[in-house]
Amino acid sequence: MDTFLDFGIELNGDESSQPMVVITSAEGLSVGQALERILAQAPDYDFQVKSAHFISVAPKRMRSDPADLLNLKVARFDVEGVQSGKILTWPESVIPELMRVMYPDKPGDPQAVHVYMGLGVSIGPLVTLHLRDTTVREILDAVSIETEIGALKNGLALGWLSTMEHKKDLTPTLKWQLLTTAPGNWKQLRTDAHTPTP
Repeated sequence: MDTFLDFGIELNGDESSQPMVVITSAEGLSVGQALERILAQAPDYDFQVKSAHFISVAPKRMRSDPADLLNLKVARFDVEGVQSGKILTWPESVIPELMRVMYPDKPGDPQAVHVYMGLGVSIGPLVTLHLRDTTVREILDAVSIETEIGALKNGLALGWLSTMEHKKDLTPTLKWQLLTTAPGNWKQLRTDAHTPTP
């Protein structure tokens, strides 16, 4: 059953600073029409369809802003059988270029210790990717798209949310979270997928 969507969403500012949107009825609307109605109320944002199940949402200006960390260039990205949740919630752990920019005070310091506290490390299917001349955003999107393969059989497909928080007198902080959606009958679909056929 192909009835799920996942998103990669970039927010500039914390969630409370985002515009409030209202959609009174989505009945009879396509997903594209519903998204167009929502984003008409948030004109600084746009969406791009990246696969049959994955949609990227971001501030228009951030997609081309070289200062945006999601546009950081990555020459090589290679992972073999890595937990998708780990990549989506702690991407700097597998993207050295991002680690160096996020923690410039300790670049390449073997004594530096980075501790991650979160559930994402053990969530989601394992992914294998080999990307060249890419960006952080493209890596996150590719990981999410990889989780579509066998979704509901091997666990839910995963999306991502990045939030750049701008707190007064502090360096902006980048935070990562997982997003996932599933059809209303996901339990039945999962049961059917795990029921042996005679």
